[in-house]
Amino acid sequence: MIAIALRKSAYYLLSAVNKILKICLRRLRTRQSKPVNWLVGKLGVWVTKIDLIRRGRLKFIARPDDIFIVTYPRSGTTLMRMILYQLTTDGSMEFEHISQFIPFFDYLLMKRQDPEKLPSPRVFITHFRYRWLPKGNCKYIYIIRDGRDVMVSHFHFRAYWGLRYTGTFSEFFNQFMKVGCLQGTWFDHVGEWWSQRGNPNILFLNYEELRRDLAGCIRRIADFCGLEIEPGRLAKILERCGFAFMKEYQDRFDGRKECPVKLPPGSTDFIRKGQVGEWQEYLDPGQQLRFEKKFQRRLGRLGLKLNFTEVPENAG
Repeated sequence: MIAIALRKSAYYLLSAVNKILKICLRRLRTRQSKPVNWLVGKLGVWVTKIDLIRRGRLKFIARPDDIFIVTYPRSGTTLMRMILYQLTTDGSMEFEHISQFIPFFDYLLMKRQDPEKLPSPRVFITHFRYRWLPKGNCKYIYIIRDGRDVMVSHFHFRAYWGLRYTGTFSEFFNQFMKVGCLQGTWFDHVGEWWSQRGNPNILFLNYEELRRDLAGCIRRIADFCGLEIEPGRLAKILERCGFAFMKEYQDRFDGRKECPVKLPPGSTDFIRKGQVGEWQEYLDPGQQLRFEKKFQRRLGRLGLKLNFTEVPENAG
């Protein structure tokens, strides 16, 4: 009872804070200057964060058979979405968009849609940090991808969203290392989740391992989630989770179709390359060293290794 009361109190407190911030934003937007525009951007991010935390962490009630696929953006989200879709349905591609079966939890909250109306077992994808996501006796699958490849993918993905980034990769590298995205830096996100590696309800997988041994990873995912793979189905699942098949059907995964924000026209495909090690074509020796030093300082002390071709220890 005390826990429920505290959740409600926190929910209403954050609601009040968000109302005040939105009033401030409306007033600030009437003034045009670089400092004001910078402040509007910062406040806008916090309004979004608070709203997501309020609706997700404090209001959402997890069910025991819920499955959350968690990634830092550009870390294999779409591939994992397809794997769970294949494991929890007959695998038919006769649908308009995969969000009809596996919704994006973050967008669900932004659209103010009620997840309670979804039938069990519910499967969600999310980019939430550990502290933001609702907790319960359900399953969480966290995918770790080499942050250097994540960085390169982000650099190109801005064009897909219609965000006409005109800076150099070197400038983007600095931004990625210091700020990251709405979910914070890659180091923050991975470190926060990896610190929970002793939790038996969390399965950790490497994106690189998914690309190298998809069949083995699918079996581990099915075992972890208590899902059965019917005899003879694995071959079909492997085909449909292959890059060529998903590229052919990429309109069924297109992020623009489910995004609650109106975006300008994009310029690249949603599914780009999915390569492992592409960062070697982009990072110069100085950038590589800078990344490695920050990795060791932030994640190496937690037991993670820079060799992303190995399955993480304590991987669930």
